[in-house]
Amino acid sequence: MYEEGLVSVIVVNYKTDRYLDECLRSVRQQDYGKLELTLVNNASPDFASEVLDRHKPDVFINNPRNAGFARANNQAILKARGEYVLLLNADAKIPPGFVSTVVAEFARDASIGTVVPRIVRWDNPDIIESTGHLLRTDFTAAHRDRGLHVMEAAQEAGYVLGGTAACVVYRREMLEAVRYKDGYFDESFFAYFEDVDLDVRAQFAGYKAWHQPVLVAEHVGGGSGQRHSMRLQLVAEKNRYLALAKWLTVRDWLPNLPAMMAYEAYHFLRTLVRPYLFLALFSYLYFLPSTLRKRMHLQRRRTLKPAQFRSTLTPRFGAAKARYPRSAKSSEYPVAVSVIVVNYNGLEHTRRCLDALSRQTFTDFETIVVDNGSDNREGEILKREYPQARVLLAGRNTGFAGGVNLGYAAARGKYAVLLNNDAEPESEFLAELVGAMERTGADAGCGTLIEEGREPGNDSLSVLGRNIPNVFGEEALTFYPSGGAAILRSTSIEALGGQPFDPRYFIYHEDVSLGFRIRLAGGNVIKIPAARAQHFGGATTRNLPRATVRYYQTRNRILNRMIYLEGATLARIWPLCFIESIARCLRALLSWDEFQATLRVEGFFLSNQLHIACERRQMGRLRHTQPLAKQAGKAVRDAAFLQLLSGRIDGRNGIVDKLALAWLRLVRLPVRENPPGSL
Repeated sequence: MYEEGLVSVIVVNYKTDRYLDECLRSVRQQDYGKLELTLVNNASPDFASEVLDRHKPDVFINNPRNAGFARANNQAILKARGEYVLLLNADAKIPPGFVSTVVAEFARDASIGTVVPRIVRWDNPDIIESTGHLLRTDFTAAHRDRGLHVMEAAQEAGYVLGGTAACVVYRREMLEAVRYKDGYFDESFFAYFEDVDLDVRAQFAGYKAWHQPVLVAEHVGGGSGQRHSMRLQLVAEKNRYLALAKWLTVRDWLPNLPAMMAYEAYHFLRTLVRPYLFLALFSYLYFLPSTLRKRMHLQRRRTLKPAQFRSTLTPRFGAAKARYPRSAKSSEYPVAVSVIVVNYNGLEHTRRCLDALSRQTFTDFETIVVDNGSDNREGEILKREYPQARVLLAGRNTGFAGGVNLGYAAARGKYAVLLNNDAEPESEFLAELVGAMERTGADAGCGTLIEEGREPGNDSLSVLGRNIPNVFGEEALTFYPSGGAAILRSTSIEALGGQPFDPRYFIYHEDVSLGFRIRLAGGNVIKIPAARAQHFGGATTRNLPRATVRYYQTRNRILNRMIYLEGATLARIWPLCFIESIARCLRALLSWDEFQATLRVEGFFLSNQLHIACERRQMGRLRHTQPLAKQAGKAVRDAAFLQLLSGRIDGRNGIVDKLALAWLRLVRLPVRENPPGSL
């Protein structure tokens, strides 16, 4: 029998000796009184017995050879006396108070069999390693929120499929319910996927897994250095198929057959590149008889119905949604303005931008810098040099769209100001932006970026999405809030779902997409010419491959018109779209970069037609609900904003522009140059 309230901590060590001391120290620093520590040394070649004297484990198991992660943990669990079992990798550590919080979480519900913490990277705690396991509809497993910044990850506690054995806590009662002979983990797995297998078996037995983001553990990941070895790749390959043979009945997999077949076709093609993976078949066949016996045992005890099991699955691909919107009321904003600056390998430009912000006459603002995984630790340099700014380390290049979203999630202002890192705002920049928004009540506004050697112009877009210079002349009009110098009303962004930008856009035209959503929602975007900033254009995008830049420019421009424009509008501009497509294909024959970009663009639209149709349906609902309108009436039609778009193709006023305008006049499309009264 196990001892009530006792927590048994199990640490398995194999080639993770350099982290082991800190791992065990974190266990011994817990303030929970009823704790036992079990250390399993899996014949690690560098193991030093001095660690036993320093941390005095209650149980020590010294295996003469590497028995594998699954068997080592089974050995320890059989000896454990605790009501709860905490598995902790030797390359992971937990903060003080972790264990006492875990015990309180189990008290929530007797059906909670697993408590899952938030696991972050040891070397960069701002980046998520896992917030629990998820199982996709094609029956592949993944770590939820992996690679995201902590601000983007799940902020609320809730149920998940299970958790990674790098740091997870099990109720002993649940472990006994899923036990097969002397095994809790399936020892035929050796290592990898054994924790997912246990998650599913726990679900089948009627136990739930509870994720609590307050619980945080740090994990190196791959600390043993074995993760990418050929041997463990073969093991992981075999383990997934053994698990499927054990779990699935016809009623489980038949409704998901299309997703499974699509993945298996992709997996087969990928395996052709690494043909040695086919050797896993022999190992699979060796363990299959014992797996089928375990299947019979599992299915006899199963209480979870197939429909309930399928409800826990997650689609591999889904519509991009606002993940975790900010929760704040307009009366609770601590500051008036949150200025968001995204940095990617642009340290000197960002320094000049931040120095210019320090000279603003408007002072009720906070500065948030998002470093998008820059080289040479630029984010840490900015943290050190600008302690007054909040510097968030994204850990990877999330693009301008992802960086702004990350900054916005941390923002506390009534307004969010987006400013390019290669822009230097004049001293009245913020004052002019805020003053105009307060006077007009607009949902978003756009300042003026001034580039050296060019007269400042008031540009707009063509109906095809291309930038057309100085369409509005001296008029204070704009169609969308240009992300290089924009101000957004936070309540309006919340009404649109909680994220300024769709992260799929990465770079280019994400601000145009926001402009469309504001217009369709019945909102308003204003031009604020007096808010000026000097701009050194393209400083960041010069760090990206030209083919990548061209891909996002082209794809996002087309995506905007396919998602946001009405069918009648698309039908009238179709000849212009066709001519543009032909021109793009001809350019692809003359340039390798254009050729790569064109292939990617065509591939994207061929594989995303269903998704685009779903997005169009959502925009149709937005036209009718109009959450930003002062007084909602009839659905917003394209005619309400088409006059802010240009009918010219390239803005050079040549024969191409003249023919385009003539065509749009013929089909009676009311663009900027062809207002309704002239048609």
